[in-house]
Parts: sequence; C-alpha cells; structure tokens
Amino acid sequence: MNLNTVKSGILILATVICLHPKAFSQKNDISYGYSPENPIKVGKSKKGGPANERIFLELLRDAHEDPVTAIRIGSCCPFPSKSGIMGVAMCDLFKIKYRNEKGKAMEVIIYLTFYEYDKPEAPTYFTIATQDIDKELQPILDSVPDYSDIREYRIKSENVSDIPEYIYQMTNLEVLEIDSNEISVISPGISNLRKLKKLKFSGNKIKRIPGDFVYLDSLEELHLNRDMDWDDTFSKLSKLPNLKKLNLNETGIKILPAEIQKFALLEEICLKSNPELILNDVFKQLSGVKKLKILRLGNDTIKEIPQSIELLKNLEELEITNTQIKFLPVELGEVRKLRVLNLNANSKLITIPESIKNLTQLEEVYFELMKTQFKYTDVLTRLSNCANLKKLMLHQSQGLMNLPGIMGKMKNLEYLNITACRDLNMIPKEIGQLSKLKFLEIGSNAKITTLPVEISKLQNLEILDISGHSGFDFKKEFPKFCHLKKLEILIIDRGDQQIPESVKGCKQVKVLQMKSYNNKYTTDIEKERLKKLMPFCEIIY
Repeated sequence: MNLNTVKSGILILATVICLHPKAFSQKNDISYGYSPENPIKVGKSKKGGPANERIFLELLRDAHEDPVTAIRIGSCCPFPSKSGIMGVAMCDLFKIKYRNEKGKAMEVIIYLTFYEYDKPEAPTYFTIATQDIDKELQPILDSVPDYSDIREYRIKSENVSDIPEYIYQMTNLEVLEIDSNEISVISPGISNLRKLKKLKFSGNKIKRIPGDFVYLDSLEELHLNRDMDWDDTFSKLSKLPNLKKLNLNETGIKILPAEIQKFALLEEICLKSNPELILNDVFKQLSGVKKLKILRLGNDTIKEIPQSIELLKNLEELEITNTQIKFLPVELGEVRKLRVLNLNANSKLITIPESIKNLTQLEEVYFELMKTQFKYTDVLTRLSNCANLKKLMLHQSQGLMNLPGIMGKMKNLEYLNITACRDLNMIPKEIGQLSKLKFLEIGSNAKITTLPVEISKLQNLEILDISGHSGFDFKKEFPKFCHLKKLEILIIDRGDQQIPESVKGCKQVKVLQMKSYNNKYTTDIEKERLKKLMPFCEIIY
C-alpha cells in the first residue's frame, strides 16, 4: 500500500467523522483522550488521583447511553507538570469496552492523567452521564498528588529507563512490577516502600540493589534480574526478614552464594532457564535453607539430577520440567516430605525409581506431555504404592495405550486427568475401585469407544469431563452417568452428538456445560428439548 493510498484513507475517515453529529467531543479534537499528548485531565480529589479517574470512567457512556467497561493496563508517557513529582507527570492507560451505534462490541485505549485538570469531556464516540462534571470530580488543583490509596502498580514492557520518582511516594504499595524495561538503577528511595510484599524487576539492566533495600522488611516475593552481582545481591537480601519466594528464572546464575543459607523464611526458589546452573552445588547450598519447601527447575541443558537431591529433606514440592533427563536418582526416595512432584514435558524420561514408594506423603504427580519411551505401566505400578496419592495428571501423554488395572490400588485418588492421550484405547474396569475419585477428565481420546460399567461405582464423583470425545456413543454412555449420585457437573464441550433422552435420569447434575458444541445440536428447538429433560440444571453453551 503506497503513501497516497494511506493519506486518502485517513482523509475519508476524517470526513465521515466530521459529518457525524455525535462523533466529536466538545473539544472538537479527534486525538482528545486517544493520545498521550492530549490526555483527559481529571485532576486529583481529596481521595487521590485514581479516585477521580474512577469517577470519570463510571460516568462514561457509549452511543446507547450504556456504561462502559474500563480496565487499567498501565502507565506511560512522562510529561512536564508543576503538579507532578519532581516536575514530571504520567498518563494512565485504560482499555474501554463498549458497543458502537450498530451494537457491535468494540475496544479502544484512552489516556487519563490526574496530575492536571482541565474540565473533562467525553472523547470521540462517547458521552458523559452528567452536565456538571466539576461537581462530580471536585478537583484539588496545583497540589502534589496523594498516592496513599495505591496498593498495586505495574509498568511492564514500556521501555522505561528509570523508575519514576513518584512510585517512591506510594507508601502503602504492596505490589510493584516494573519488569521488561530498560531500568539500570534502583534509587535509595525504595526504602520508602515499607509495606511492599512483591517486587518484580526481571528483564531490566539492574546489576546491583541499593543498601536501602534492607529496609523492605515486608517483602515476601522477589523476582531478580539477569547477570547481577550475585554475592552483593545475596548479602543484602539475607537481611530481609520476611522473604519467602525468590524467582531467579532466566537470570544466568550458575551457583548460589553461601549467603542464601541466611534466608531465614525462604520457602520457594525458582531456577528455571539457567543453562549453566550447577545442580550439585545448588542442592548442597539449599540443604542449609531450613524452611525451603518448593524448588522449581527446568532447562533443556539438564541431563542428570545429582544424587545430592537427597539433601533437601524438607522439600514438599519439586518441579523438574523440560529437561533432557532419562532417569531420576534412587535418592529421590529420601525426600520424604515431598507432596507434589511435577515432571511434565521431559521428552527423554524413561521411568521413575522404585524408591518412589518411600514418598508416603506424596499427593500430586504430573506426567503431562510425556513421550512414547516412557514406561507408563512400570511408573503407574510404582505409584500405586504411594498410599496418599490424590491427584494424577497424564494429559497429552504419547504412548499411553492402557491404564494398568493395578491403578485400582490408588484408593485415595481424587483427581485423574487422562485427556488427549492419542494412543489410549481402554479404561480398565478397576477404575470403579477409585472410591474417592471426585474429578475425572477423559476427553479427546478418540480410540476409547466405551467406558466400563464399573464407572457407575464412582459414588463420590462430582465432575466428569468428556469434552471433544468423538468415540463415545452417548446413548450407551449416559445411562451410566445416572448412577453417579454426587455428579454435579458434566462437561461435554466440543461435542458432536445429540444429547440422548436418558439424560433426564441425571437428576443430580446441576451444570451441563456444552461450550463450542456443534451448532446442529444447539438450536433453539434443541435447547428447549434439553431444558424440559433437565429442568433444574444450568446448561452452559
């Protein structure tokens, strides 16, 4: 498309808008509210700037005089202002959802600022539900904004090179996310944020944190940046009394400084996507972090999990995903407090050690996205010895052809997901022995053509999901569901069959979900038929 064509299109659009009597606001400027150079200036009220923004947005109406939906998506675009902190003000961006004159759902982005005031008017395509906006806003002019009511603030991916000074005035701030920008320095002013609980500054250029960081005595969760001065950083972080979660994903870290053993309350550490990480040293250092409960690892350069994992005696949740490991060490069985084991997407993993039976507190296991070499029968047989297992996830596992009958020993299993296992062709009758099962997901398994009659023995089953299942004959399967006395939610999304008359026997079902269902079976006539069959059930299309 050439430049003249673009100019012609703009000219035509401008002409159409000018001829439309409701198109412009009283300011008669199409950029009003739609650009950072011409924001809507709502001023600051006694309750702070954000309060005035909320009032203005609540009064905004679409072409049908209906209220709009406003979602704040961030701040941007610093500009000189006498009312701003140190002479600098910002704009807030809001996504506005509304209906145009033809009733079509639309979205636009508008810019507001509370640092200055100029009697606000409606931007193009909108109106305001009052003629006296001044009375509604009651702005306090020429004063420094009050940030005391702000609890969360985010500046993400906006190419900001410095943390705006006004952020350090948000003394009640609890969550600050400034990740994925160009920031290189954190000011000592950070010490003002004594109520800050979560700080995320990954994806910037920050190499060191100021000494004043130690005053963040409420900080519980911290996401760090790449290639920092780790010895200096950990030395300062060790003085934070309440730090519980440390995210070091994609930071390039190789070893953990010894100072980490001084992190008195640290419960979770994330170390994913660090290709040069030396796991043996990591495990030895973490063994001294007495409160550590959760460890997350994952990188395609990891080919082996060292035996030193046995040192993590207090670990309760272990995530090892997207690696090149083939086996897990026998010593995993020594992590006796482990409750959650996530081994998703390990494309070369073959099996798990027999010592898994020692994990008597194990409750959740994730084997999603496994490949054909994975020995499912051996693995599930070994897991059947874990008496407290409650959740088993096998979503999209390739090569899983049959579930071994020994799974019937998993007497405490409450959640089983075997969706989209393209090779699975049978569910054993022993599934009826899972007397505590509450949630069963078996959708999108084309090779499974029927369910065993023993499924009717699952008297604690509350949710059954058979979405996207093309192999079942609903006329044969639905009578089995009628015997499930506690079944409340039946999910059959993406279905392609008529719901049989026998569904009226499922009087216990409170919700029938049929999202993305074949339109042939969701006509008005069909909906009316279903409503008569299930008068007390909510049917979701």
